[in-house]
Amino acid sequence: NIDKIDEIQRTVWDILKYCPTIIDTRKGKNGWDPWLVSYAKHHQLVVVTWERRWPWRVPNVCKDFQVECIDLLTFLRELEIQL
Repeated sequence: NIDKIDEIQRTVWDILKYCPTIIDTRKGKNGWDPWLVSYAKHHQLVVVTWERRWPWRVPNVCKDFQVECIDLLTFLRELEIQL
């Protein structure tokens, strides 16, 4: 619905104001990370990533915006998938 889309967009702008370098394309970063975090926040989803905590990385932004974030290995363990 339109209200949910507006909320997601506002959160994307909040993320970009909070950490503008999250989409620094000069370093090969794409612009999807703020949208991913915002969408997860407004749909109560968990973000799964390879990234480790580091300033302005997805796990830190998730933590700061109250979005659960786990790494891929944790995700696989939770699904009881053995490698």
